[in-house]
Amino acid sequence: MSGKEPLPPYFSIDPARAAKRLSEPIGTARFAKAAAFAARGRQDLAERGYAPDGRKRLRRFSTWEICRYLIPVATAHFRRVLRKNPDLPQGVGEGNSKWFTLDDVLRLRDHFAEEGAADREYRPWRPEGLPAKILASRTSRAASARRRPPPIWPCPRHWTATRCWSSTWTAKAA
Repeated sequence: MSGKEPLPPYFSIDPARAAKRLSEPIGTARFAKAAAFAARGRQDLAERGYAPDGRKRLRRFSTWEICRYLIPVATAHFRRVLRKNPDLPQGVGEGNSKWFTLDDVLRLRDHFAEEGAADREYRPWRPEGLPAKILASRTSRAASARRRPPPIWPCPRHWTATRCWSSTWTAKAA
């Protein structure tokens, strides 16, 4: 055995042979493709309610949810009004499947309050200048919520998330 240490493995690499084994250089087209993939992923997250800053935003409401819980009109009438008034928010989606933001819903509520039937409450009543009150309720067991309708609470008229004076639930409008 000689007193010398063996040479490291990279000393026996032929540079010309190693250069032939390399792939083509990465150009701007490949970076553009990666950027397109990232943009699609970011768009998917935005559609699910996540903003670029990572905070979750309020989801959109479907036409059915709006007509059932937020604005007391029939779905067919709601669609007719949207067709006749192109300046109103038209929602996002194809065909009859439309989704609206809370701001869109509030604008639609204002339109129905001005143009709709006089005997309907399109906006929840609240004293002038006061913010909406939020009411939260909880059941002790999960099964009890499925078997019984929610109770009708005696409450002041400025609460907006109750069934005190209306046959349908009204949502909080900030």
